[in-house]
Amino acid sequence: MDEFRPPRQPGVAILTALIVVCLGILTAAIWQMNESSAGGEQFVVALLLALAGLSPLPWLTYHLYALQRAVYLLDRDKLTLRWGLRLEQIPIAEVEWVRPVGAQEDAPRPPLHLPGLILGRRRHAAWGEVEFLASSVPNLLFVGSARRVYAISPAETRDFLATFRRVLESGSLTAAPAQSVYPSFVLTQAWNSPWARFCWTAAFSINLGLLLWAGRLISSLPRVSLGFLPNLQPAEPVPGEYLLLLPMVSLLFFFAGWVAGLFLYRHTEQRPLAHVLWLGNLVGSLFFLFALYFTVS
Repeated sequence: MDEFRPPRQPGVAILTALIVVCLGILTAAIWQMNESSAGGEQFVVALLLALAGLSPLPWLTYHLYALQRAVYLLDRDKLTLRWGLRLEQIPIAEVEWVRPVGAQEDAPRPPLHLPGLILGRRRHAAWGEVEFLASSVPNLLFVGSARRVYAISPAETRDFLATFRRVLESGSLTAAPAQSVYPSFVLTQAWNSPWARFCWTAAFSINLGLLLWAGRLISSLPRVSLGFLPNLQPAEPVPGEYLLLLPMVSLLFFFAGWVAGLFLYRHTEQRPLAHVLWLGNLVGSLFFLFALYFTVS
């Protein structure tokens, strides 16, 4: 089996820079919340800024992981495209043609994208729907199959074309099954599990309640003691806004555990581990709720 990877350096650099920017915004917003008065206008602005820095992090982190693991696999029986949770397995008998972008004057334009990350779909007048799983426009290859056209970008374009010609000349040994897996399909499969659905909704509800409760408490608690010293005495009081650290850290753990569970859930033999991880998410959220309760009681 021959393995080809898309150019990764530009996309990894851009995604890493955006993650650092979001973390910087989040850190600056938390610092601003500590400096502003509880319940004041500056505090509300800082809270919104913190949410703005936190919200893109799961999307950016997933696409950074997906780009680093992206690969195109080619053998005598099938062409496999892997991009994060996206998997497309095309029987070699269903691949009708492969054309470089330079050979097509009317090639479909890539969708709006970040540099080094070309994902999405575009409609072409002659080819129909074209799905992009690529990272570099100069390296684009269009793969026509019986069901759809795919745009990929192996770093070694000429080697990929030469290997494809050799595979066609050799002929297929067995009829490989077609397979198409989307991230939303994994999400839907997991949602259909009553246990996963219970853990998700319960943990999310606890985290939402934790965030709302902490937001209400800081207006009535100008200073609060978080934790204990080695001699078991309460630590020095800090501004009440520090209470927001509890729901924020809890949310970070919740999203990290949720995404990690989805990766495990892709494989049938690892689904019990995903269920255990989501249960741990729920228990961890409860611990943060208890921590807030005992902090203010």
